[in-house]
Amino acid sequence: MVLDHTGVEKFSADEWCEYHGVKVSRGVATLYKAVNDEWTTSRGVDYSPGSKPACNDFSDTDACGGGLHFGPTPAHALSYFPEATKFVAVGVRVSELRPINGGPAKAKAPRVVSACVEVDIHGKEVT
Repeated sequence: MVLDHTGVEKFSADEWCEYHGVKVSRGVATLYKAVNDEWTTSRGVDYSPGSKPACNDFSDTDACGGGLHFGPTPAHALSYFPEATKFVAVGVRVSELRPINGGPAKAKAPRVVSACVEVDIHGKEVT
């Protein structure tokens, strides 16, 4: 079996979500962030459960930087923050989502529209 990944770097946000198996409901994609015990990352953004973080430096390009970054799974998010101790699921508008080229799968957005929810490494909600 040959898996053809040709063109993955040119995917639209919709195509990126479909390719990575991201759940999308009513235009909102469920993505993941790896965080520390204080619900932050090295960048200092607060992803506490119930919060809806936003940034003021969003760059509408496919390059890293200029936005909040997320993975299609908690494991992808962990690859960018190996020191993480917790994970959150977030809702991001697909219309605002920009896939980032190179490295493990990730995408960025200017804001979270569905509040952060704590999940485990498999994406299951922690109660």
